[in-house]
Amino acid sequence: MLRKLSKSSLILFLVTMLFASIAFADASSEPVEYTVEEYVNYLNQLISEGDTGATETLEQFTNLDPSKQNAFLNFIASEDYVNAVGEMLSGKEGSLYEDKYKEISIDVETITTEDSQSNHFSPNALAAQANQRASVSRSVKLAVFGIDTTTITLTVSWEHNGSVAVKPLQVIQGHTNKNPLYLLSETSNNNPGFISEGYFNASGTWTMRATGAAGFISDTLGINIKASTPSHRYYSFTTSHSNMTPTNGWVAF
Repeated sequence: MLRKLSKSSLILFLVTMLFASIAFADASSEPVEYTVEEYVNYLNQLISEGDTGATETLEQFTNLDPSKQNAFLNFIASEDYVNAVGEMLSGKEGSLYEDKYKEISIDVETITTEDSQSNHFSPNALAAQANQRASVSRSVKLAVFGIDTTTITLTVSWEHNGSVAVKPLQVIQGHTNKNPLYLLSETSNNNPGFISEGYFNASGTWTMRATGAAGFISDTLGINIKASTPSHRYYSFTTSHSNMTPTNGWVAF
């Protein structure tokens, strides 16, 4: 009798484990639960901490219709978001992703901007001026349904003599992030940069990590800039993620 009871218990245990594994598999195919209300609360928290950009994000998000709001939240919690960042770093300007749960096309856009400044002198003043100061900023931004979610920026300055770079001055990083499921932080830079073969060289890296809800993902993103004068400057992007394809070599901008 004891042997029969043990066999029955074993069978019950195996059946229970089978149904538990099936239930787990079904649950894993569901979107990460991050509700509209939770995302609004997250943005309000950023606003209360002084993030003025979060005010615009909140307005943009609340203006989406409910189906797009849910698609937005599913997307920023998925690994597709990592792939979109990879496309951002490869220079791709836009993509369409399909929401796996609502069959809605998700419009993802990459926006790149730059801002440069340099000293300008008259011919006589230029002859008396040994070096000129120049600065440039390079930003790359990921927007989902027009909402800016992740931006990284590298701002650099150096001196040149009108022909080649002669002195590094400063390397500054910046970033914004409106995705609570992928945390972004500044990792390192080579401030104040260095001069090599007539070019000023600067770099900065950021780490993007998934929170517990989105799984474990950790990637290093990078912007590199080299320039001799404001008219001759180049950038490249780098990443540590195997699925990402950064820019191939230096790109003029």
